Amino acid sequence: MRRWWTASSPSCRPPTTCNRTDLPSMTTIRKVLLADPDLTSVRALTRALRQKGYQVHSARDGARALELAVLRHPDLVLFDHGCPVLDARTFVDILRTNPRTDTIPVVVTTSAEQADEAMRDGPGPLLRKPYNLDEVLAHIDDLLARAERARTDGAESQEIEGALAQLALPDLLQTLSLGRRTGRVTLRRGSERGEVELVEGRPVDARTGAVQGEKALFRLLEWAEGTFSFQPGPPAPDARMDRGTDELLLDAARQSDECRRLLEALPDPATRWAQAPGAALRAVPPLAREVLARLETPRSVAELLDSVEAADLGVLQAVAMLHGEGLVVPVDVDAPPAPEPLLTAAEAHAVRARAQRGRSTSRSQVVKVLLAAPDASVAREALASLPLLAPEGLQTEALGTVAELELAEGLVLHFCIVPAGELGRPLWRPFTSDAAGLVVTDPSPAMLALTRFVADEQRVPLAVLSESCPPELSGRGAAAHPGAREAVRAVLLEFAGLAG
Repeated sequence: MRRWWTASSPSCRPPTTCNRTDLPSMTTIRKVLLADPDLTSVRALTRALRQKGYQVHSARDGARALELAVLRHPDLVLFDHGCPVLDARTFVDILRTNPRTDTIPVVVTTSAEQADEAMRDGPGPLLRKPYNLDEVLAHIDDLLARAERARTDGAESQEIEGALAQLALPDLLQTLSLGRRTGRVTLRRGSERGEVELVEGRPVDARTGAVQGEKALFRLLEWAEGTFSFQPGPPAPDARMDRGTDELLLDAARQSDECRRLLEALPDPATRWAQAPGAALRAVPPLAREVLARLETPRSVAELLDSVEAADLGVLQAVAMLHGEGLVVPVDVDAPPAPEPLLTAAEAHAVRARAQRGRSTSRSQVVKVLLAAPDASVAREALASLPLLAPEGLQTEALGTVAELELAEGLVLHFCIVPAGELGRPLWRPFTSDAAGLVVTDPSPAMLALTRFVADEQRVPLAVLSESCPPELSGRGAAAHPGAREAVRAVLLEFAGLAG
């Protein structure tokens, strides 16, 4: 497994600064505070640090360590998880409330037996005992160099930019964590883009493509090529992650190793997977059930990972389990690809949120799109290119639902028609009031009258399924679309506030 700290992590350079060195100057004596009740460990580390030119102070409990931190203002504190009186988190919380000590880096030391507890409860980076003195000294040099860079970057209030080949994202995040920076890291790799939001040095959200949160962060941490930039700014409005930087980085490394192992055990990545006959009847865990549902249509592993919200590792474990039990099988790679979803996961979420606005939420949500078509058969024919749930067999001919389409789990689109002409006019207002959009398939005068009413009275988004758009509908925000997929997608995105 990759270690996130090294003794040779390169520096990140602000755009307007040249010739910055990686390590802080040692002309001023650096002070290290050791808070540890284990005198044997303290003596050994003190001797090694003093040989390197450091000034060392020590304390056997958290209260004395806090007193020395305020009086001596060390450049770094190594605080043992077993310290009595004050625990590590309380010690750090108190330091952060004092302007004199709020930027002092703190590393928690612990025995291997207490490492999991220390990582869960600890406030910062973790160092395991017994020490390898060479590694510890290199780690201390690296931490102090990063702290110096973080202080300089904070003082200059400049953007930071560079190449991921020179400074990997894990190292950049640790540097920003030491400086307790707030802002956004933007990453670019070819046409791909990713973002990581930081609040006081801690990642609180990440995005790449349609993926968000920890799932997005763990993918971005795999990028070895590309560029990055950090822009200081206000805190992000939403926080999808609540774990510390070091815990996230260690978990990402663990999951990366496990994902790689699972992928190597599966067939070629281009292989498409589908449910085996009878698989839907088997009892499996919830995540495996979701994976099975997605594989009603053959998909590659990459498509599956994007379509399921769970962590990539969990999805791969579910695929491996289902494959091992014969519930999913590889299909012919030359088979037609799975149809592209009408909406991405993020777009579907936005449509659901808009449809539920001001109403009690439920697991299942229906969204209604109107079709300006003379009858059900014409409407269904216009929708023939979409993977409808019920394109045939419905008895509706002039009023009601003529077809359904699943946008996402628990989110179903109903295509409805309403009679045009004077006889149908009394039905227009009650039947169209909750529509998400209207798609015009027949620009006849009667259908245009219905469309004008829906646009003017109900303020419903419009789209025209045609090569051209009548001028009176263009003036009402409509546009022409060559296919049903494009037209339906256009009104849904406008309904969700995502148009443009």
